[in-house]
Amino acid sequence: MLKSSVSILFALFTLLAGQQERSVIAITDVSAEGLSNIEIKMFYNRLESELVNLGQYDVTSRQEVDKILKEQKFQQAGCTDQECAAEIGRMLNADLILLPSILYDSRSGLVSVSLKLVNVETARITTAITKDEIVESARDINDLIRDYLVELYRRDREEKGIIVTPTPAEKAVGKGKLIIKSTPIGANVILDNENRGLTPLELDEIDEGKHRLVLSYKGYERYARSVTVTADVINTIKGELVLLTGNLSIISEPSGSDVFLNDEYKGKTPLTLQYLEVGEYFVKLKADGYEDVLTKVIVEWNVENILKKILTPKPASVAFYSVPDGAEVFINNKSRGKTSITGLKLELVGGKHTVKMELKGYTPETAEIELAPGETKDLELSLSKLPLGISDDPTVGWVSIEGLPEDAALIFQGKMLSIPLKYHELKKGKYQGKVSKNGYRSETLSVTVVPQKHHEIEFRLKPVDRKKANLRAWMFPGLGHFYGEKLDKGIMWTVLELAMLYGTWSRYNDYTQKSDECDAAYDIYKTALTDINAKADAYRKAFDAKVNSQYFLGGAATTAAIVWIFNVVDLNRSIPRVLPFIGDASINMGVGKNGEVEVNIEF
Repeated sequence: MLKSSVSILFALFTLLAGQQERSVIAITDVSAEGLSNIEIKMFYNRLESELVNLGQYDVTSRQEVDKILKEQKFQQAGCTDQECAAEIGRMLNADLILLPSILYDSRSGLVSVSLKLVNVETARITTAITKDEIVESARDINDLIRDYLVELYRRDREEKGIIVTPTPAEKAVGKGKLIIKSTPIGANVILDNENRGLTPLELDEIDEGKHRLVLSYKGYERYARSVTVTADVINTIKGELVLLTGNLSIISEPSGSDVFLNDEYKGKTPLTLQYLEVGEYFVKLKADGYEDVLTKVIVEWNVENILKKILTPKPASVAFYSVPDGAEVFINNKSRGKTSITGLKLELVGGKHTVKMELKGYTPETAEIELAPGETKDLELSLSKLPLGISDDPTVGWVSIEGLPEDAALIFQGKMLSIPLKYHELKKGKYQGKVSKNGYRSETLSVTVVPQKHHEIEFRLKPVDRKKANLRAWMFPGLGHFYGEKLDKGIMWTVLELAMLYGTWSRYNDYTQKSDECDAAYDIYKTALTDINAKADAYRKAFDAKVNSQYFLGGAATTAAIVWIFNVVDLNRSIPRVLPFIGDASINMGVGKNGEVEVNIEF
């Protein structure tokens, strides 16, 4: 808290009737917060002057008070409470002590003024007032002192039951003329908190003395000041209004971005634009490799306006190539596609990335790539072929399959593979495959894959024994096909023959029935004594039915026999004749009776 030095003023306090002596009053230090030393001194001087002008006190000069206190060797600094004030008052033979206090906030303009009257004899506060106001500056506080002292004086008199007559400060005042002009013109004129019109403005019959004038115009700072009107005088006030402006600080990431304010280039970030008119602006930020940013900002007066923006990087375009083509590309361990002769084109954010390319049978290759936002780049990696029996996967092994006949069909893991099969890669585990060829008996292959081991399997298919196949075909249609591994045809011939046999059996039952009916009709006809002709016709009809049934039975039996025979014919057509492998043949050599060399090969 800032303190002013103590100064004691004496004044004689007289009764309003004019017949009593005026009391002596002293002023202690000004207790002030938010004011500079010079502002405190100015307040004290104004307080002293207005106290004298009130006309109800005899005021001793500051120098006289300092002289008396010096003679008494009294240290008055910091004396702001009523006990200390009463002690000083008794030393100076004063009747009253005035304790002033001020609190001021320069940012909001809020001021609180407190004035207390202390009775020296009792050391008690007899009268006190506290006033809160909003002012433009600390100097405006001084314009309020006169009114505060008048109110303090009137309250003090009323509390003592004394009729208060107007003080010299309250006597009638004259009238003056006030002419108010402004730049720009058209400002609102507010005099003593009352709106009086727009500038330029002439006001007549204004009371002499101090008045509070405020000029207000949209977009400009308020012009506020105290004006003194002199009676019978033309008082002219010219107010220069200051345009409301603000500063705008622009920060971006990355820094160095171009700044455009309402499409006008202003510089690079970080940038502070000063003295901008308050209002709305469009700010555009541009940087190579980044998306443009356009935003609206509002510049306010007396506010710290800051715009912070992070620009979004444009994606970089990268084409990936591999030798050979078809490698799978992993970006930061995530698969993004496969290379081709035209490259794999991807868009990636700027920064560092780990690239890995993999192709079965080749050593994977890894590379680091660093991209700037919006950059166009390509990357090619050459993959080295893995030697046979080597894999970068520790859980796999290999299988090679070959044998005779070489053009046999191999079904492995549900897939048709070519023979010979070389270093086929498989995960560890058990697998089964089947090798087959028309004219040969198929063979099932089983293998257990051990990680990092190579398994070789050889096979030799045996030709189908045509004699066995034909014998089985003659035993029953379809059996020869089943033996020759012609499952579909075997089922067809078996079903067809069963159908024919069922038809033959059905016709045989019908023929037996018709034959029995014919014999019964004949017996009736042979022993008939009456209706011989009718019974003869019944016999002839039964005989004809028997003959027809016999024909159908013969046809069904013949068809069944034909199916049986054609089943054998089709078997020999379906199963080709194949020669045994050389290793399976038996060769006998010798000399004949005539001295000729004879070679006998048995298959």
